[in-house]
Amino acid sequence: MNICIGLVVLFFANTVLGTYTHQRSHALDAFYDNCDRYDNDYMGLQVCGDDGHTYRNAIHLSCLNYKLKKHPIVKMMYFGCCPGYKDKSGCPWKPMYEPVCGSDGKTYVNEEWLMCSCNRTGEEVTVESKGECQEVDPCSKDENKSHGPKVCASNGITYPNAQAVRCLTKHKSDIDIRHEGGCNVDEVYQLYPSREKVCTISKHHYEFNQVCGSDDLTYLNPFVFLCYSPLSEAVFSGGECHSSSHNACINAIKLDEQYEECKKEVQLKEMCGSDGLTYRSSDHLLCAARNNSMLTMLHEGKCTRHDSPCLRAKHAEGHPVCGTDGMTYANHESLNCVARNRDNNLKYHHDGPCICRKNRHYEIPVAGLLEKKS
Repeated sequence: MNICIGLVVLFFANTVLGTYTHQRSHALDAFYDNCDRYDNDYMGLQVCGDDGHTYRNAIHLSCLNYKLKKHPIVKMMYFGCCPGYKDKSGCPWKPMYEPVCGSDGKTYVNEEWLMCSCNRTGEEVTVESKGECQEVDPCSKDENKSHGPKVCASNGITYPNAQAVRCLTKHKSDIDIRHEGGCNVDEVYQLYPSREKVCTISKHHYEFNQVCGSDDLTYLNPFVFLCYSPLSEAVFSGGECHSSSHNACINAIKLDEQYEECKKEVQLKEMCGSDGLTYRSSDHLLCAARNNSMLTMLHEGKCTRHDSPCLRAKHAEGHPVCGTDGMTYANHESLNCVARNRDNNLKYHHDGPCICRKNRHYEIPVAGLLEKKS
């Protein structure tokens, strides 16, 4: 939500405030009457100006530009702190998800997050207990209405979200989540090599997990594909044929082939992803996002050190995610931060806490991460 507000304000600032020196209005005078009202964390993430200073948020920067009649106008470079900025709020940071229940009845992703919140708001909140404030029943109807992305479980079945699998663990403890996104044909075939078995499942089990065959037909799920397609039929890709993500993967493969054949003649339009990694094209990024719902585009061109997820991790919303190392992180940015600086093999696994958690302790000073190369 904060990022969305910031983007709207940035658009407003670029389109309206860019000409405020000639077109001041009573409406803007009223809106920017007192910049102190925007000097808080509720109006969005901190931003770095092209003057090298860090501002509380995009609205606060726009207000100062307007109120102080700055010449030239200080433009926002990116969301996050400028290099060398020292956080005066005294906010500690830990990337791991170690929930605590605050005296205000709210669950914080870890104790450091609670302390940071107190420093920012001035409220006196203490740790009431370790763990979430109230144990959530994963089988409750409200929890299973979650709109989280579908996941592939270790039994080869695709479930609507991770919460549904957590519910099953109450009755079947050996089930786990393999990855975000639907199970593919190879995974299902390894578990159910018998055609008779998959045909039985396909007739009694409904699963919306489309598969695109090389015959250019879309099958409802891997079980239907394995049951009804010819034995010689191959899978072209997961997902519906000719969907935007499907076409993106095709284009990405073609571009890779062209690039390997004649590197100098291929013009790459690189994209910077929210994981801090540079992708060869928008098609590469869109294809990669098929099994990573958290991956988005930051901007065109190569990523720089200013695009490091560590810059956003400390101020991002606390929303636990599971990594491929079986550990739960405070948010997606924290996971990407650790992946870029401590464990290159670490990937995003699925939304929400891991079902089987592991214990590991990371000490990652933010100042040290800012000096690392992208």
